[in-house]
Amino acid sequence: MLASEVIDRTYLEWLYPAGVDRPAFDFLSGAMSASASTFVVQGRVQSIPPDSVVEIDDELILLSGFSGTQATVAERGYLDTTAASHADGAQVRIDPKYPRKTLFNALRSVIGLLYTYGLYVRATESSLTYTTRDTLTLPAGAKRILSILVRSTGSHETYRRLAMEGRDWVLYPEFTPPKFHIRRGGAEGASMTVVYTKDFGIPSSPADDLDALGVPATLQPYLPLAVAGYVLQSKEIPRVQVEEIRRMLATQGIQVGAALNVGQAMLRAFRFEYVAAERRRLVEQDPPTFAWARTE
Repeated sequence: MLASEVIDRTYLEWLYPAGVDRPAFDFLSGAMSASASTFVVQGRVQSIPPDSVVEIDDELILLSGFSGTQATVAERGYLDTTAASHADGAQVRIDPKYPRKTLFNALRSVIGLLYTYGLYVRATESSLTYTTRDTLTLPAGAKRILSILVRSTGSHETYRRLAMEGRDWVLYPEFTPPKFHIRRGGAEGASMTVVYTKDFGIPSSPADDLDALGVPATLQPYLPLAVAGYVLQSKEIPRVQVEEIRRMLATQGIQVGAALNVGQAMLRAFRFEYVAAERRRLVEQDPPTFAWARTE
């Protein structure tokens, strides 16, 4: 799924359910260059007030005037968006309450929270060889070691899994990337595979593919819920929109109390329903290990 698809679904499924609170819009009549200071709309709306902000694709544009069907631009790339060319017929959204840039930033924030929620990208490194003599370095972006698989040096292909930090290896997270020292479990010079965790990549453009950033495909369908919740937690929203969101949450088995902020409820639902399910899947794949210790 692309980041832009998450934004589109956030609008469709959560922010404008059944068309509630959707901004007025028109369409460009003719293409618009990245440096144009005027543009013409098709006339779906009768007028656009001066000092309005319009959104075309992912760009916000501040207007200084509007006459007939022609708008005069005061500032392109408004509010930290990027001036870009736009095709004939592109939708012109007038004073959008939830600009695409806002939703894109919310998506970046939600993905940035996934590692703190206990999720991670699972990665492997197979170019290192087993040694207890030297300190080794994990690949760039590595956070911690999950396990180390060491191949035997005999003629038969057998492996031993090292899975106990502190007993089998010691990690030094003070370094970037972290270093580690193996204490026991293999033979010098044997090949090995280190399984480690990484943080998720953060999208830099709406065109970025979330698969390439490591976001689990099983979690991606629920990102619109989290993005909408992130945006709505600090917003006053119409009661009719609140009730529509409550109804949609109820269809997913999520009940929202009358006194609970809807945006916060959506974030909680994302974290405790869908992130928790993904975390359980990771635990099944990389079960925690325990070491018995004798105490006096």
